[in-house]
Amino acid sequence: IFIKNIHFLDNETQEHLAEFIRYGFYRVFKSETKVTSNVRIICSSNQNLAHLVQEKQFSKALYQELKQTTITMPS
Repeated sequence: IFIKNIHFLDNETQEHLAEFIRYGFYRVFKSETKVTSNVRIICSSNQNLAHLVQEKQFSKALYQELKQTTITMPS
């Protein structure tokens, strides 16, 4: 799954995505039912996510998960 401009996701979605990346399961929409999945997620952003975390505009939990495997490319 490719998520372009991940910094535009709302905070709740960012938190759920961080949970999925960490534990490998997602919650069914409007439910507490958890389903496992093994997909590869690629995210992109042209923003400084660390700076957005400091400004509380990006999920700290998601940033911690994403920074474990990061590729920085010039524009």
